[in-house]
Amino acid sequence: MADLLGIGTSGLLAYQSALTTTSHNISNLNTEGYSRQRVELATRIPERTGAGFFGSGVNVVNVQRYYDQFITENVWRNTSEYSALSSFHEMSSQVDNLVADTRAGLTPMLEEFFAAVQDVANNPTSIPARQVLLSSGESLASRFAAIDQRLATMQEEVNAKIEFTVKEINQFATSIADLNKEIASAIGVSGGKSPNDLLDQRDHLLLQLSERVQIATVEQDDGMMNVFVGNGQSLVVGATVSRYQVLRDLHDPYKVDIYQSTNPAIPVTSYLTDGVIGGVVRFEQEVLEPARASLGQIAAALSMQVNHQHQMGVDLTNNVGGEFFANLTTVGALASSLNNPATTMAIDSVIDDPTQIRASDYLLLFRAGSYTMTRRQDNVVVATGATIADINLALQATPAEGFTLIDNGGAINTGDSFLVRPIATAADKMAMQIINPERVAAASPVRTWSNINNVGDVLMSELTVDATATDVPVDFPMAAPVGFTYTDITNEFIITPPAGWTLLSPAGSTLLYNSAVNDGNQYSIVLQNTLSGNQMKLDFRLSGDVYNSDALAIESNRDGFGDNSNALELSSLQTLEGMLGGTATYQSSYGRMVSDVGTKTHFAEVGAGVAESMLNQAVEKRESLSGVNMDEEAANLIAYQQAYQATAKIITVADELFQTLLGAVGR
Repeated sequence: MADLLGIGTSGLLAYQSALTTTSHNISNLNTEGYSRQRVELATRIPERTGAGFFGSGVNVVNVQRYYDQFITENVWRNTSEYSALSSFHEMSSQVDNLVADTRAGLTPMLEEFFAAVQDVANNPTSIPARQVLLSSGESLASRFAAIDQRLATMQEEVNAKIEFTVKEINQFATSIADLNKEIASAIGVSGGKSPNDLLDQRDHLLLQLSERVQIATVEQDDGMMNVFVGNGQSLVVGATVSRYQVLRDLHDPYKVDIYQSTNPAIPVTSYLTDGVIGGVVRFEQEVLEPARASLGQIAAALSMQVNHQHQMGVDLTNNVGGEFFANLTTVGALASSLNNPATTMAIDSVIDDPTQIRASDYLLLFRAGSYTMTRRQDNVVVATGATIADINLALQATPAEGFTLIDNGGAINTGDSFLVRPIATAADKMAMQIINPERVAAASPVRTWSNINNVGDVLMSELTVDATATDVPVDFPMAAPVGFTYTDITNEFIITPPAGWTLLSPAGSTLLYNSAVNDGNQYSIVLQNTLSGNQMKLDFRLSGDVYNSDALAIESNRDGFGDNSNALELSSLQTLEGMLGGTATYQSSYGRMVSDVGTKTHFAEVGAGVAESMLNQAVEKRESLSGVNMDEEAANLIAYQQAYQATAKIITVADELFQTLLGAVGR
């Protein structure tokens, strides 16, 4: 009877534990991260007798947690991938919607501006047409600035997102480390049994951490979980946390980087992949920065080329055209915050060829007496040298980078670096320089003249003015015409420059022309002002018959108010492939940027959809193993209840037998 009572008692205790565990499962049906549990039962050691072995009941040996490490880690991995792609898609969609908008984008403003230029070309004396051109230019400049400012705001959003997410990562890491201590202690006091609920809490924290950054885990023998991020950087090792901090970029005060809080702090931004952090950083590097750089690239090229051509003309006041847009060619380089305190060197970048300028920043590093210039867009070293002059020679070599540096003096020390940003501020600083419509230089500064006494019908046509980016026709009007007198002895025009000018080209001061052979040919001459040193190239065509002593001339276009030559040249810039090495117009360059942003946004959207599907499958697999099934738990509850009641009968029977025995003894 004693054995019978012991067997019954063990059963009651066992099924009470089973009922408790089942009730615990049901209560945690909607608890995030909970893994269902079950009681593991085992028979007690049987009693040996002469008649054989008799069972002695049941023991609870363990409370098992339905859990698979591989399935769980698969959920974490898919969570990181989905979080990265969804955050990337969410932010890149904002850029895509901005730049591709048919009303808010740049394309309609470019079309409107060049349409206004064409209207001035159609009616160069019209003040209203000129005023519309100035208004269109102002709108175009404002649109550049507005788009850039919106992208700058998105940079601030990126910074805030990074700072907030890093704060969350630190909080989760601290909580995981605290749970590690609790779990190790619980395992120790329980003789190696698993504290299932604490393990679930830690796994749920790891899941939330995986949403922020990709993680890898290694479990220690004492139950503590080591957590690593990126390429193996430790975040949690046992109860120790390696915290992260967000600091301003070494060169750019408007950007932030992530560092491991060591002494000295170690930059880890490039190692943090996937998760929200990975998606945001990737968006910043692959969409936001290239979009801002491309916008600045277009603004710089447009302003420089429009300014250059506008300065090739004359306005209604007989003055040479000034700058149409603000001069965006010179930008100061940003010194690293880690530069030697004794460093006083200042450097500027100057765009000298807008057709070659790239959508990129550059890093200039000085070490061991030598400079190294690296293009950050693709991490290609584009120039090395002992001096800034050496760097400039390399920057101008083929393929050229489109800019050079100006050393403004000052001391430099080894290890110093500068961020060179030739086009970074161009879009934001785009602005009109002209407010008076009379100052629009629609006319050419020169015009052709034919002697009325010419025998032949020789004609000089398609006269255009060209100059370097810095040498504009500021020396006009010329005091006298450039004379061309034909001699049939050598079949040449003899060129006579006006006073104050020197003819640099062609050599010999003559142009060979034979109407039977050279009719319609293109010719050029190069003049240099002897006082200022400015050079100017004049292009034209010669056609028609010519006879001895026939004369032509190029003279200042004074009072040429009806001339639209320079306005036509300005209008032609719309279709000029003056960007990306002479392969793209302003609009096609902008179109490439829009296409690139749209493509990356679309791929992110597709990738996020696939990642979400993979995540759902991983979660479903985990739930099929670890999730609480109400039907199953209800069935278990009934089964354990019945087993408990049946076991209680054993005790009742044992009691009745014991009472019978006591009664028999009493008689």
